[in-house]
Amino acid sequence: PLVYHPGRAWRYSYATDVLGRLVEVLSGENLDEFFERHILGPLGMHDTAFSVSPEKVDRLAACYTLPNSGMPIADQAATPQSDTDLILMEAPAASRFAQPPVFLSGGGGLVSSTTDYLRFCQMLLNRGVLDGVRLLGRKTVDLMTMNHLPAELIPIRISMPDPGAGFGLGVKVLVDQATSGRLGSPGMYGWGGAATTVWLPAGEVFTAPLAGTAEGIVVADHFFFQGHRIEGLRLEFVEGKLASMTADKGLEIVQAIYDVAGEGRDQFAVVDIGINPNIQVPPGSDMLGWVPAGMVTVGVGNNAWAGGANNVNFSIYPKLPGTTVEVDGTVVVDGGKLRMGAVLGMK
Repeated sequence: PLVYHPGRAWRYSYATDVLGRLVEVLSGENLDEFFERHILGPLGMHDTAFSVSPEKVDRLAACYTLPNSGMPIADQAATPQSDTDLILMEAPAASRFAQPPVFLSGGGGLVSSTTDYLRFCQMLLNRGVLDGVRLLGRKTVDLMTMNHLPAELIPIRISMPDPGAGFGLGVKVLVDQATSGRLGSPGMYGWGGAATTVWLPAGEVFTAPLAGTAEGIVVADHFFFQGHRIEGLRLEFVEGKLASMTADKGLEIVQAIYDVAGEGRDQFAVVDIGINPNIQVPPGSDMLGWVPAGMVTVGVGNNAWAGGANNVNFSIYPKLPGTTVEVDGTVVVDGGKLRMGAVLGMK
């Protein structure tokens, strides 16, 4: 039986798992076989499956948590020295993903690499096609990624309301950016991950990085904070925390809010990179409200919107045009321009 009459409410449920079983019944294949033959194989996603093969376990990332998160702790994990120390939650060799799955879930359970998932996201950005292989029709992607909820059912709610968010066919859709209070653009779609991961095929990808890992100096010629222009902003990070914050002009309003914010105000929060090559920077643009291809944004403070655990009442997110980003010796963003080929070729 249905919990609600259709159209009366939105419910976070097992609906996608039910669809997975329907795929098995209608195709006559197990879900892993169907995925491999119709999705993963055609898209060249060779590192994606319901489990990790033994020869690839050394590439599986460990998963960490905080002491008071309520999440399970791995056996023989180091004793935390403070409430902010990370604790091992799942080691690669002992991971459930290193074993065959008990249940092939249509709603979750695949393990993948960033390269594979980027290929999947690029297929959606291309409205259903990648490298000449069409997986979905253009109109199918359009239908999937548009909001299907009436105004009275917005915003969607899981454990708490998600301001400004409607729902498409399997993805949440941003319908009111001002209400959401987050970076993005109307029409942005995706879904948050359990391990502080987020995917946004509408034009950008971001992640809340591992605590304590950010090092270096960020310089933004100018950016806007609550409608005020800040010039010559300079942020220095040491072991993931803001060591100094200066600016040539306009820092007063930022400093005033920072001074009264609570614990976590100085934590490096997020890295955000525009991935949609169809979004470009017009000459003279101040780049407000959207993230062009290759644009890099960094954040300080609150990163709960990006799947992080920092809910402090302070955040700044300067955009860095013309930035060059190098990952493991590979230039991913070159002078503000995204090298999609380099990204897709990364392992």
